[in-house]
Amino acid sequence: MNPRLGIACLSACALIALVVAGAGCSKGYGTGVTPPAPKASPSGSPAPDVLYVQTSNGKVIRQYKGASTDNGLVIASAVYPTGDITNGDVIYDPVSDTLWYAEANQSNKNEIEMWNQASTKTKENPNVRVTVPFGEGTASFDGNHHLLFAANTQSADVAVFANPETMSTGATPAATITLSISDGASPRPQEMLYDAGTDRLFVSDENTVVAVFDNFGTNAENAVTTQTNPTITPDRYLQGLFSPDGLAYAPPPTDMLFIGEQGKQNDVVAIQNASTFNGPVSHQQLVTGFSSPGGMAFDAIRGLLFVYDTTPIYVISNAITASGSLSSLQQNGSVKVIVDGTAQQNIGFGISLQTDPIPPSPSPSPSPSPSAAARQFHPPGVSRRPTPPARVAHPAPPISN
Repeated sequence: MNPRLGIACLSACALIALVVAGAGCSKGYGTGVTPPAPKASPSGSPAPDVLYVQTSNGKVIRQYKGASTDNGLVIASAVYPTGDITNGDVIYDPVSDTLWYAEANQSNKNEIEMWNQASTKTKENPNVRVTVPFGEGTASFDGNHHLLFAANTQSADVAVFANPETMSTGATPAATITLSISDGASPRPQEMLYDAGTDRLFVSDENTVVAVFDNFGTNAENAVTTQTNPTITPDRYLQGLFSPDGLAYAPPPTDMLFIGEQGKQNDVVAIQNASTFNGPVSHQQLVTGFSSPGGMAFDAIRGLLFVYDTTPIYVISNAITASGSLSSLQQNGSVKVIVDGTAQQNIGFGISLQTDPIPPSPSPSPSPSPSAAARQFHPPGVSRRPTPPARVAHPAPPISN
């Protein structure tokens, strides 16, 4: 299967009709049920959950603020033009406020596009375009070692860019790592997911396995420092999968990996104890009924799994225990959808989620006196951190593409 290069040919009107009418039991809202009216994402400072979604037919990345509460047709709060029709990865780093997009093209300009101060921009072209000699498609960011990984769509090579938050147009890879994945075919990275907390890289190879690389960021940093191009063998394999593609990870103590299987299965399977799992996957816990599950993102604060499925983005509540058909989960209210409320629907793969701690809810009991509050919450030597004000949603004007 070509890496995310298929472009859907449905018209925008047909796509909207699909979502509203609920054609098929696993899509939309069901016949006779009216979806919520389009709404604008909250404006102002970034919400605790901000979703960045690549759309190939619209040639943009869309930003949705407050994505955990969205359901139905939503107007994006910002857009970032890519000029690209392939299904590349989207990566956002909230620390440096940098947005990257790795094109999956195989024969055109092959760029990594980059926006600085991304949260303050809309409708602006990338600040930096880094040209690479191959279509990268899948990419991942290591904020601990300040490394950007971009995989070749036609081989098992991964380009490593050092300090990508500050790279310029002429940047070149500081090292190249070859992933020696054994799968009885011609494996190459279909999707890469790096978890900074465990220094671990998960790689789906499009055929039957997800390879697991421990200490990957540390090894990549060593390759950059020593100016070497090593070949690295996986520490473990998750085997017996069906065209694995999109990945999402619930970090320890949950330690669960979500894998989007495509082809005939079109499901999302959950793997418990993912850091140590080795061997065949049992497929005991999975959500079925997707059209072609692509990019995914997990919100560890709220337990939500975002799944990019052709046009809608499904939001699955209680994802670490979710199992069954997509239609049944929708009927019991544990699945919502995000569909862009413009003529150009979301069709693509790339997705990135920023999550911050949820502001504390006001206490229902009377507040203690200032002196009591100081004794109770602020012992000597501990500075006081003011309670953030409640976020107020102000509708933003619709943004056309």
